[in-house]
Amino acid sequence: MVCLRCCFFAQNAHAQDITKNVFGKGIRIVAIDSSFYMKFGLRYSTLYEGFLNTNTQAYNDNILTRRFRLKFDGYALTPKLVYKVELGISNRDIGGVSPETNGASRIILDAVLKWNFARNFYLWFGQTKLPGNRERVVSSQKLQFVDRSVLNSRFNIDRDLGIQLHHRHRAGRWAIREIVSVAKGEGRNVTIKNKQGYDVTQAFYTGEASNIQAGYVFGKDYEIAMRYTLINQDPATQRGDIDQYTIGFSKYIVGHSLKAQTDATLIKQVGRDDILMFRFQVEMAF
Repeated sequence: MVCLRCCFFAQNAHAQDITKNVFGKGIRIVAIDSSFYMKFGLRYSTLYEGFLNTNTQAYNDNILTRRFRLKFDGYALTPKLVYKVELGISNRDIGGVSPETNGASRIILDAVLKWNFARNFYLWFGQTKLPGNRERVVSSQKLQFVDRSVLNSRFNIDRDLGIQLHHRHRAGRWAIREIVSVAKGEGRNVTIKNKQGYDVTQAFYTGEASNIQAGYVFGKDYEIAMRYTLINQDPATQRGDIDQYTIGFSKYIVGHSLKAQTDATLIKQVGRDDILMFRFQVEMAF
């Protein structure tokens, strides 16, 4: 009996669950009657960043888990009813604990249903990114540089709870998308009652900003890119205007699912010393 048990445990220890899923495409599950589909994915990025004051030569740096995300998406009952859930569990993702969030971490990033109720019309309901910032709605996994530009960080309406109506069509060779959004206006994971009315996607910014970037991919998996960002601050903010010049390099091992990226940025802000920022990041997603 002892010998049989030892053999049984030894056999189980070497057993493996073989799956047809491939790296970078998530773990996929489909109900036998096709009434449910789910794709689960995990991604994280490890970031090194250093800052050199070009005047004093002082250097400060840090290394951290920049993002750690759990992602679930698929459909329920019919492919016309799609859901997306994304949870952020790194310290940078869940920061912002306050009475407005009931003293809890802001783990939920996305929890939204998307209903394709008519041809090319989609109704979204739940918490997700607001459509007012094109750079923002592109996934942080699929960025051309280590991170988004300073334009995004200064003029960012991020996520909120509400309803969105999406429509898309083609005009010749052009793809056109129209989006209307009505949101709570309090931000993500806020549990207090709505006190300030609802927010139609029409943001008012204290300043102006421009961002231009371009890149060239060579050898199928290497890319060099450059970016220029200008922030003209409103005088009421009492902050100096910002110019940023960035050059970046990316090595795509498995597309955006496994890649190494680095960039260097010269930061010039009126009234402050120039800063040279260097970053290196590895992104992994399956």
